[in-house]
Amino acid sequence: KPLNYSIATSNAIAKNYEQLNFKIQVTKDEYPELSIETKTDSIDDAVIYYRGQVADDYGIKKIQVVYYQESTPDQLQSEVIASNRGTFDQFYFVFPGNLPLKGGATYQYYFEVIDNDAVNNFKSTKSQTYGFTKLTEEQEEDQQLKNQKESLSNLEKSLEEQNKQQEKLQELSQEQLEKKQRGFNDKKKLEQALENQQEQEQKMRQQIKRLKDNLERSPDEDPIKEQLIDRMEKSEEQLKQNEELLKELKEYQDKLSPEE
Repeated sequence: KPLNYSIATSNAIAKNYEQLNFKIQVTKDEYPELSIETKTDSIDDAVIYYRGQVADDYGIKKIQVVYYQESTPDQLQSEVIASNRGTFDQFYFVFPGNLPLKGGATYQYYFEVIDNDAVNNFKSTKSQTYGFTKLTEEQEEDQQLKNQKESLSNLEKSLEEQNKQQEKLQELSQEQLEKKQRGFNDKKKLEQALENQQEQEQKMRQQIKRLKDNLERSPDEDPIKEQLIDRMEKSEEQLKQNEELLKELKEYQDKLSPEE
């Protein structure tokens, strides 16, 4: 608590001579601060990325993730993410990562930061509580097959859209080649068509990467799977080159002659 006090000198002649008044102001230590941002993996919905920021004026003793099965909330388990930090820190965590979770069980979990205030028995701040159901091996295989089918379906749609864009681009190119002089609108039309084609190439590459990553997560060693992954990688690289060529063409289209 704040304390008022004074100091004075006294002797046989003077008593409480030139008394000086002082005050000690106590600033109570606050609870540590914790903020969390989340992002779901674009390939696997069961994988979640967390980025956290923590701060405390006494310093940070420990950052941890605490988890428990929904059916047994009193049996807490934890894994330390970082320890003995300064007054400010940043951390990253991928859930579930390597946590020993039981297949088929539903879990609750939260992040916790603990400060270095030993006098007050190390104060802590918790994040909100998140939920997660760990799939069984059979469920994981079914989910992977489902994701692969979905990726193939999306890839097929992207391919159809890419073909349409290519046809439009070819028609527009032919139309502009037949003109003796290109106007401003002609140039903007071609520029927009090139941009659309470039975006479609990017979508195709994303879909191929998604399917390739999904195949790589499959546990079985199938020669056909390896051939597919190899084909995907080559297609991905080819699409990347196409994007660069389209970008270059868009930049230089005003400088090119019809023949070029």
